[in-house]
Amino acid sequence: YSGDSFTCVALIEYTTPDASKLIMAMTVNGVLLQNRIVWMAYYLKYEGEDTLVQLKGASDNILSKVISADN
Repeated sequence: YSGDSFTCVALIEYTTPDASKLIMAMTVNGVLLQNRIVWMAYYLKYEGEDTLVQLKGASDNILSKVISADN
């Protein structure tokens, strides 16, 4: 998003106690603010490629607000 931030995107499959499988899409963001790294994560249930578009948009929006609040 900016030179002082990064984003990692992952798909993770969970098996629940009743043996159901669930795939989650997530972003983990790190941003350098005032010489400190701030971490944040955003998760959505994966339901196809549109989930990744929604995930990226939401993650970028949150990261933008955090960076703007620091200025």
